[in-house]
Amino acid sequence: NQVETGIRLYKDVIRKHVPAFVPSFPLGMPSIADLNSPVALRMRSPEAEFVAVWRLAGSDTVRLPGVGGLQLLYPLDLGIGVVADQAATTVSFPRKHMAALLQRKAPTA
Repeated sequence: NQVETGIRLYKDVIRKHVPAFVPSFPLGMPSIADLNSPVALRMRSPEAEFVAVWRLAGSDTVRLPGVGGLQLLYPLDLGIGVVADQAATTVSFPRKHMAALLQRKAPTA
């Protein structure tokens, strides 16, 4: 079930990074009145990087310029597609009002 998987993912993968997260908005600060434009929240720590992306009622693809090399972390079974290179990541959603969590671990020095 999606809720169980999401909670387990948070507890096992994300929670340990929360105290060190630095948030940013790769698509700019979202507007609560804009029901079409996608929303993206980037959360980086020295050890990991996560990007949450929401498709609202607009385009079925969301391009994250300047945020490359990401992979889909959750959900894996809803038909969400991710294409990434070093310069950008593009997320494709099969339906409106969906979200995805992407991940890239920071390189170790």
